[in-house]
Amino acid sequence: MDTTNLFYNRKALLVTKHNKDIVISPILKEALGLDISVATRVNTDEFGTFSGEIERPDTQYNTAKLKILKAFELYPDAEIAIASEGSFNPHPDCAFIPLNTEIILLIDRKNQLEISAKYLSLSVSVKEETVLTMEEAWSFVENLGFPQNGIILKAGNNKNNTPYIFKDATTISCLEAALFFFFDISNDGKITLQSDMRAHLNPVRMENIRLAAIELLKTIQSVCLHCKTPGFTVKEVTKGLPCSLCNAPTRSTLLYLYECKKCKQQEEKLYPNGKQYEDPGLCDYCNP
Repeated sequence: MDTTNLFYNRKALLVTKHNKDIVISPILKEALGLDISVATRVNTDEFGTFSGEIERPDTQYNTAKLKILKAFELYPDAEIAIASEGSFNPHPDCAFIPLNTEIILLIDRKNQLEISAKYLSLSVSVKEETVLTMEEAWSFVENLGFPQNGIILKAGNNKNNTPYIFKDATTISCLEAALFFFFDISNDGKITLQSDMRAHLNPVRMENIRLAAIELLKTIQSVCLHCKTPGFTVKEVTKGLPCSLCNAPTRSTLLYLYECKKCKQQEEKLYPNGKQYEDPGLCDYCNP
């Protein structure tokens, strides 16, 4: 398959309600010629919310796929759909450091293609604080960078014994009114403020989604040499890059194993990060 012509001038749906098309569409349109429109009939909040009202129904990858399947259901003539799903979790090696993982998926049901990419970033804007006074609240607001970065207000212990969540303040006056309201309904005088992780209200995350779209483009342009199918991706990562001082294996990547999803052709790529040895500072033997 020639990826230059495979997607050229074909229509694709982008499943988002949070303006991800601003960063995803130009990348795929310019390089692939896709004619992308937003699947406005799909309410992506049905598949989980960062504010916690709705739990994500499945894994990150499968949730992105569920969004696409919903789009195909509501747009039966569509052949291509794209969706992304983000998560914020502790870094596996440093639990106190937050890690943003963005997965983006493209499904072409005419050609039976399912191509995905992932982007991981330590550049995140995840903040949360429980405050007791308006002064503390405004200090949090200023540090967060409102209104460019949205704010979610929560009062879980209120007079009606019903959790309140508000996340649509876009102006100082609206936020001020919301803060007064939340302090008023809180039984213990506390409210919780947290950064809004929805893409359209989180510039740092939006940039990570843009970078995920670039990774998707690279994956699409990676073609199996055997059957010419796009999406020739890494199946396994082997660690063990030798230390430049003692030659002991380190935790750094030694090779990638690529596999075609269609014909299962495999190919190994040694030293994928462009270096044959690792710095002794990253060696468990030299720097225990």
